[in-house]
Parts: sequence; structure tokens; C-alpha cells
Amino acid sequence: MVTKMDFVGMQVHAHDLKDEGVEKVLGNMMEKGGVGAVVPTANYVEERQPLTPGQLPHNPKRSTYMTRGGLYFKPDPAFYSACKIKPLRTEEDVVADLDVVKTVVQSAKENEIKVYPWVQCFEDELIGKKHPQHLRVDVHGERDTTGLLCPNDSEVRKYVSALIKDLAASHDIDGIFLDRFRYTRLDERMVFSCFCTNCARMARENGYNMKLMKEAAVRIERLVRSLTAEQLRNWLSGQIGNFDLLKLFIRDSALLDWLRFRIDTITEFVAEVHRLLKEIDPRLEVGLDTQPPSYSWLLGQDYKELRNCCDWVKPITYPKLRGNMIVNILRKFESLDLSQVENKCLDLVYELLGITGPKSLNELRNGLPSEYTYFEISRARRELGTKVPVYAGIQLWNASTEEVRSQIEAAKRAGANGLIYYCYGWAPFENFEVAKEEVGQ
Repeated sequence: MVTKMDFVGMQVHAHDLKDEGVEKVLGNMMEKGGVGAVVPTANYVEERQPLTPGQLPHNPKRSTYMTRGGLYFKPDPAFYSACKIKPLRTEEDVVADLDVVKTVVQSAKENEIKVYPWVQCFEDELIGKKHPQHLRVDVHGERDTTGLLCPNDSEVRKYVSALIKDLAASHDIDGIFLDRFRYTRLDERMVFSCFCTNCARMARENGYNMKLMKEAAVRIERLVRSLTAEQLRNWLSGQIGNFDLLKLFIRDSALLDWLRFRIDTITEFVAEVHRLLKEIDPRLEVGLDTQPPSYSWLLGQDYKELRNCCDWVKPITYPKLRGNMIVNILRKFESLDLSQVENKCLDLVYELLGITGPKSLNELRNGLPSEYTYFEISRARRELGTKVPVYAGIQLWNASTEEVRSQIEAAKRAGANGLIYYCYGWAPFENFEVAKEEVGQ
């Protein structure tokens, strides 16, 4: 049975719009994908397009591309007059003369397509290089070098707010799509952050003991880095159920405080953006690009908290990508001989996530089953309640047509109100067409 969705959107990068032309890109989205909302990059990060090892399937000018960070639209300096951090245009020559937001808005409105500029909040390599004092600091006092900005830094917050206000007040858009408003992904060193002076000040002002929280984070970090196969096997043999994990947190209240502090930080930021947009125009929507609810809270994104300060949420599921990510995380345990505990490791991961999956790392490299989308969208639906729409993130690249169908079917069963496809330039057109057929747009 074909079910129509309330919302079907697609994310797109600046170089795609430049290489194929804005009109053609939007035309392909509508005609081939049944898309009614475009989510173009207002700014972005340093990243290979597409992720290794894929290629751009329909770009007429290049098979891969490297984004470098910075803005893809022309900022109005007036909005940043009180900011120490000033907006920096991208250094990518390919899109040097393109104002993505202005151009997309003009074409989209003519075609009655909604526009949600896609904003990277706390990650920007260009700003990080120019203003390294605003980058995050890990538990050992090491400052990040990859563009991760501290969410508690008042100048960073002031700049991001100015950027969003510039986009909302200067362009005829329907809302803002917030991305990277979190602490670091689970596969990076800076997941044990941030412990800069700004975070210490905010912790103190909000009644948290930063010294104890840092000590808790150090304990976990040391455990992660020194874990051996024998230690893991012994630990696993003593873990009977999920109450054992709960006991770990109860016994270490500083660890709970650290996680709570991160959630408070991210929720406060999103609420600030929500108030800002509604003051400009109550019709403007705040959409959130969130990590899967099974572990998003570890990175500061608590769905139950965020539901009070957003208009819709896109949980990132991407089953094929997640499987590969889990393998990469496990293989970062340098002291761990996975050949001895591979099955137990995977069983533990699946138990923590509440899913089932492949029984070997080699199989998992090919991805999790599409049912993973069902589990995560169901969680999001429960935590967000009935008032906040859930627009499931659907992986259109590096996926067969049947895998695309299966993801969408799973999202519908889980109660998704809409879909957002990732992403235009990475995905073959046959996947657009299958998705359109599946949702009946």
C-alpha cells in the first residue's frame, strides 16, 4: 500500500547546484524524487563528496569533490557587527561566485518548493584556523584542530545566532535546518570534550562541579584506551542485563552530571535559536538534524528536551553507514584483539542499541539491516510525542533500490510523518525514482 508523506525533502551541496544548475537540480528533485522541500548548504565542513569510496553518479563535471568549510551565501555584515568572529566565505573556487541561498530561494519559490537553509552550527574549519581559541578542549587540555567549536563559548554562540538571523531576516525562507549542534561523534577523540574555560564557567554558573565531571570523563577515556580482550571478556561475563549498565551510572554521579551538562548546553542553544526565529517570523520553522535517539543523548541531543524548542526532527538513521561506523569504532580500540571477542562485542553493541544485526565485522561493513530505521524512528516517535513531526533521514547513496524501499517502508511503519533524503549529489537517479514511487508523491 502506497502512503503519501506530509513532507518530502532533500539535502543538496553547493557544488551540485553549481555544476548542474539550480533549475536542473530542483527539477530533478521534483520530477524524479517527488520532493517538495530543498535543504541547501548555507555553510559546510571539510569533507570528501561523497564519503569514501563512492563517486558522484550524475555530476557532469567531476566524479568526486572536496568541500573546505565556510559560507556559501553572501552575508550581510550588519548582522555581525557585535561579533568578534566574522563570517568567512568558502575558499572553494568552484562556488566562489554562487550565492546558494539567494539563488535557490528565487528558483524554489517559483516552483512552490519550501527552502530550509542547512546550517552547520559548531563545526567550521575556516573559523577554527582563524580563531583557534574558540575550539574545543579535551580532558587532557588538548585543543581540537579540526574545526569543532565550543558550544558554551559566548562568541561562538553569538556568531551562530547572527548567522541564523542573517539567513532568516534577509531571505524568503521557510525555516532553518540545524546540523552539528552536538558534541563530537562517537568515533573521534574529541568525544571527551569540552573542558575549556567557557565550559568551566558555565558549569559553575549552573551548579555543576567541573573538576568532578572531568575526572569522570578521564576515567571513561582511560578505560576505553586501555581495554584488552581479556578485560572485555571478563566484564561481559558479569553483565547479565541492562540494570548492570544503569548501576554503572548510578555509582558515578559525576558521569551523570557530565552527560546532563552536555544536554543542558545543547538544549539551551536550540531553545535560543527557536526564540530568535519566532521573533523574526512565527511561521519560520526550526528543523533539527539529530543523531539516532538510541545514543544521541550521549552527544547532548535529548529528544524529550528538544521537542519543546523545535518544529520537526530528522533522525539520522542511514543503516548502511551506521554498520560501517560501528566497525570503525570497534577497530579504534588499539589494545583490543577483536578476533577473540568479535561476536561478544557485536552482541553487546546490538543489545545497547536494541537491534539485531550481522554476526561478523566483515558482514557489518556492508551495513545494518533496514529494520534499524524502524527501531530508531520508533524511538524518536515515542520520545517526541505526537506534536513534533518526525521526518526520517533516508540514505539514498550507497544503497540498492530495494534497500531504499525497505528503509522507507520501515520509516512508515514506525510512524514517520515525512522523509528527508541524503543527498542529491551522492545518490543515483534510480533511487530518487524508487523513493518517489514508494511514498506516492
